[in-house]
Amino acid sequence: MEISVYQKPFADGEAVQFSHREGDVTQALQEAINSLKREKGYGIIFLEEGVYLLSDTIYVPRAIRLIGWGKTRPRLVLKERSPGFQEDVPEDKGKSRYLLWFTDRVPDPGEAVADANAGTFYSALSNIDLEIGERNPCAVALRTHFAQHSFISHCRVCAGSGRAGLFDVGNELEDVAFEGGEYGIYTTRTSPSWPCLLMNARFSGQRRAAIHTREAGLTIVNLEVRDCPRAIEIEDGFCEKLYLEDGVFENISDCLVTAPLDRCAANQLSLRNLCGRRVNFIARLEESGRNVKPEQETFFLREFSHGLVMKGVSGQASLQTVCETEALSSFPLSFPKRIPDLPPQDEWVNVRELGAAGDGETDDTAVLQRAVDSHAVLYFPQGFYRLSDTLRLREHTALIGLNPISTRLMVKDNEPVFGGFGTPKPLLESGKGGGNLINGIAIDTAARNPRICGCKWTAGPDSYMNDVKFYGGHGSMNPGGENVPVYNESRTADSDPARKWDSQYWSLWITENGGGVFKDIWSASPYAAAGLFLSDTAAAGAMYAVSVEHHVRREVLMQNVSGWSFYALQTEEEVAESSWCQPLELSGCDSLTFADLYLFRVIWVDNAFPQAVLARDCRNTEFWNLHNFTQMKYTMDFTLRDADGGKAVRPWQLTRLTLNTERPAPKSGGRVERLADGFDNVDAICTDSRGNVYFCDSRKKNIYQLDCQTGLIRPVWGYALPAPFPDLRRGGSAAGGVRILSAQGLRRTVSEACGCGRHSLRRLVQHWVCYQSICSGPAGPGQDHDGFGMQGQGGADRGEDGGLSRKPLAGQQRPPLHRLPQLGKRLAGAGRRNRDCLLLRFGACLLPAKSGSRKAFSLRR
Repeated sequence: MEISVYQKPFADGEAVQFSHREGDVTQALQEAINSLKREKGYGIIFLEEGVYLLSDTIYVPRAIRLIGWGKTRPRLVLKERSPGFQEDVPEDKGKSRYLLWFTDRVPDPGEAVADANAGTFYSALSNIDLEIGERNPCAVALRTHFAQHSFISHCRVCAGSGRAGLFDVGNELEDVAFEGGEYGIYTTRTSPSWPCLLMNARFSGQRRAAIHTREAGLTIVNLEVRDCPRAIEIEDGFCEKLYLEDGVFENISDCLVTAPLDRCAANQLSLRNLCGRRVNFIARLEESGRNVKPEQETFFLREFSHGLVMKGVSGQASLQTVCETEALSSFPLSFPKRIPDLPPQDEWVNVRELGAAGDGETDDTAVLQRAVDSHAVLYFPQGFYRLSDTLRLREHTALIGLNPISTRLMVKDNEPVFGGFGTPKPLLESGKGGGNLINGIAIDTAARNPRICGCKWTAGPDSYMNDVKFYGGHGSMNPGGENVPVYNESRTADSDPARKWDSQYWSLWITENGGGVFKDIWSASPYAAAGLFLSDTAAAGAMYAVSVEHHVRREVLMQNVSGWSFYALQTEEEVAESSWCQPLELSGCDSLTFADLYLFRVIWVDNAFPQAVLARDCRNTEFWNLHNFTQMKYTMDFTLRDADGGKAVRPWQLTRLTLNTERPAPKSGGRVERLADGFDNVDAICTDSRGNVYFCDSRKKNIYQLDCQTGLIRPVWGYALPAPFPDLRRGGSAAGGVRILSAQGLRRTVSEACGCGRHSLRRLVQHWVCYQSICSGPAGPGQDHDGFGMQGQGGADRGEDGGLSRKPLAGQQRPPLHRLPQLGKRLAGAGRRNRDCLLLRFGACLLPAKSGSRKAFSLRR
């Protein structure tokens, strides 16, 4: 008997409560689903414990979730010899009939079924068991070809004499058990061609294989397979991208995995940390006729890998097969779980009972902050909970929702505390070093809040974030279930011209030794500077099934991160907002592991891009099953580029790649040297008192440091400028640091920053505002040594976070920019989208230039 994870009913006025009843409930359950979809467009149906008899297919449309509760799990049973389940269905892709079919919409009578697809989000089945009754040989319990935030969890599927437990995987399966059937799972490629995470899964008693796959891209963590001929069977004539870590296999009469086209370089087979007993073969490499057999009856498989391997950015790719086994003295029954359990429902406190309105209009900030301060575990029934300031969690606060599309922490546009200029201000902030938990909730930062960061995460290794949507752009739905328009008619900007892309800080920011487990996260807001930013953390951390998409400059940034693992991380770029977006950028990282990394550009993108991964100063980083692909002829030319050594990895498909960036050898002066390329518009060069050189890339809004000691170039100052700074100048300061100036309408902003190594350009809390002024002669009151009029230390009104209010000084004019010491004039030579802007050096001169051009502009240090 499987454990019920929800043992009590849920108090949720927006949900449908489906109580147990006798007899055939097919029509009643389908009508409950249809009614919820018609009335609300999305939501939850709670099933009370009990056995429910079904005689036909139940269709579950997009954004509807079925969740069971009770001392034992509810069980949906296909009645013995139900009509239509005895013969193949020739016109169906899986040739089968399904007990539960996840679809894009509920079909009208006589209408063809619209299968779930790459736009089918937020659907789920959780804490419900399924059973196929006898004499239904063509029955399959589940069809699940859905996409982000859709999953099957806490589910036992008894296929019995039926065909299979599940056909066509999608997104994620967690804590699932498959018993009987010809197959536990048989599947084709996922609907969006991304990886699918299978976690904490158990298979037993299948007649042919536990899993039959055709290009599904499975990422499997913690798998148990017992008493069947094959564990994983790849369909004849196809390659596969398979990553499997931590598994127990017992009584496998044939093999763990088959590889029909093992001579094809597109194969990516990676098996790690497996325990086997009475397994005949580890692998059958059918094209070459090789069988890989374990040397012991009871064994530990440290690694079996087959595919294209590179042992460094300078190495040559070659097709390799690796098998490392050793004897086991004792055989484990399973591996430890990596995913923490939710707190018991007895500990949940309903925020509605504490006074939260959840109507999207009432300001719930004070109520929710009091709730956090008073209670450890908060349950959020479906609703939109409006915030007007940061919600700060205590060290062990848990926030629990059950559907992120219908349960949101949100802010409206133009909320004052998130406006203006300043450091990132999170909508949600974790407790530092604690064990926070967030489940089933969306974080909605709107679009016109330039200082906002969706979530700042500094919680520790025991923390957990699951099923969280960073709301905005793709995947947004209006009440009623219709998609929120994403683009204008020309597909060049947002459908609302007042909402500007790339105008906020990062959606999820993990920093200050933040760590923990992150699973089923979707970050696709084009208003954010990046979907995911990890910085300055060596705490233990792991990510599973994280999707980061549709940003303007970068999808995923990592700076000074060590010891993290990423499973089934996926990025995607669209033509409108992401044509020039860097999918993954690493700087100063150590000992990272990426497994089944998918880097993807959609069919409408009409330009090539230099690289999928950009790396600087990275060590001991392993990529297992690296997949760089597009749907059209415009490619990401290199899979990875080492910005330090100038080396590039060309193969687009790799089973294994080891990354250690290479520092270039020092060069003597007296000749023109190419320091770096790949910039769009090198601008505003200056130096600090230590001799380090700073410059910016105006289009990317990035600041870089050229270290005078090492000669290496690094992004600095939070790694990327926030988008409200559209025009940049810079100059030296009396303190030896660097001053940043940015045009915003008629005003100029100035911020002071220190110039001290890799953490240089740390922005101060105090932000000076430079007004239109001209100063001649010595600096007067209210002016600095450069003659800038500013309201500084004395008498200024301080804003939130210690910032200064922006009060203009009367009678002052704008200073000419050439009066700033060491300020380089703006340097031309590269267009807005020219990827060939170089940085050259000749003696003491820096020369930004357009590749192939005879023009170069210099600034003497």
